[in-house]
Amino acid sequence: MKNITNGITTEDIIKIIFYNNVPLMNKILGEYASADNAEKYDKQEILWDEYRTLRDELVYIEYQKMMNEIQTGKKGFEKNMMKRAHQIIDEYFQKILTGEIKDIDEIESIREKLQTMMQQTAPAVVN
Repeated sequence: MKNITNGITTEDIIKIIFYNNVPLMNKILGEYASADNAEKYDKQEILWDEYRTLRDELVYIEYQKMMNEIQTGKKGFEKNMMKRAHQIIDEYFQKILTGEIKDIDEIESIREKLQTMMQQTAPAVVN
């Protein structure tokens, strides 16, 4: 699968970031569409920064999940694991954009799994 960042629009980013809140997503899409060029530029800067942050965090979580699977013996070490983590997240975003992920319960389940993985891969705090 190609890198989703290639060819993605600001409208796509709005759909990805706000996929779980359709009324807010529609409001922001409307505001973006009616904004003048200066406002659009400001909104684009913010949205693209948020998109990159979200993508980077999800890639990190996916990579940590892979490392955890290696440490627990569920999986062997693979070549290009970081590249694979990027591909997995890009596929996830593509599913949001194509409507394959529609069910809020499914989205919440994925979010809960990501939060659980984050907690499992977070370094222990030593007092």
